[in-house]
Amino acid sequence: MMYKSNKFSLHLLKNSLLTTCLLFICSATFAEERIALVIGISDYQYAPPLKNPEADAKLVSKTLEKRGFKTNLLINQGKDTILEGMEWFKQKLSEEAIGLIYFAGHGVQFQGSNYLVLGDTKIDAPEDLKSKAINTAVLFDTFKKAKSKVNIVILDACRNNPFADALSEDSRSLDSSNGDRGLKRREESGNGLTLIDAPINTLVAYATAPGQVALDGKGKNSPYSEALARAFNREALDIEQVFKEVRKEVYTETDGAQVPWENSSLIQSFYFNKRKTIIRLN
Repeated sequence: MMYKSNKFSLHLLKNSLLTTCLLFICSATFAEERIALVIGISDYQYAPPLKNPEADAKLVSKTLEKRGFKTNLLINQGKDTILEGMEWFKQKLSEEAIGLIYFAGHGVQFQGSNYLVLGDTKIDAPEDLKSKAINTAVLFDTFKKAKSKVNIVILDACRNNPFADALSEDSRSLDSSNGDRGLKRREESGNGLTLIDAPINTLVAYATAPGQVALDGKGKNSPYSEALARAFNREALDIEQVFKEVRKEVYTETDGAQVPWENSSLIQSFYFNKRKTIIRLN
């Protein structure tokens, strides 16, 4: 009888430990909010259309949703709608949140600042860029005020600058003579999007290295967005390993023509797809 009693007590203890572990895992999972603002602009009112951004944004958004992100997907929108999306993003962020912004479309560097060109952006003079496009500094101000746990910005904006003639020679444009997309100086090859002074715990990813071109894919998606989607789903990869895998995959896919780039001030670890937890109580 004593043996059976001890065995029963051990069984109860195992169940209790298992329940406690599962509750801990669940509470940790739900405590980490994942918020994403995903923007893709292929159709421009005052600029040539782009092939991939709409499909790329949809692919990235769908993948992030599977990874537990609450996403706001904005396709071919103008500045007012994008600003509304950014307000939604700001309201969702908290100190325990993982915040991610993905932008696919035209991007311009001007006098040391990076600007996102939106569906209704029209530039006739340099001052128009500052009032009608979005300075990426606004994104980082949002993260800084929220003090969010991990901040991720993915700029798939290495495309041609359709407003080069309206900007001074200090601007940066993209050479797309062959349908490729890459940042260069207006009159000579140079660096791409400028380095960004981002808050702590921030990773900024670029579709390609400075001065290089980001290639369109053979299908509806670019090599970069396809590599992102695959890497986000890989199990047990830290975020910096994820982007290393993306770089390797894009480099291989494009025969070395495109090398994605990142800057990071992360001191926290983050996994898009956490390792499966296996609890054995024998």
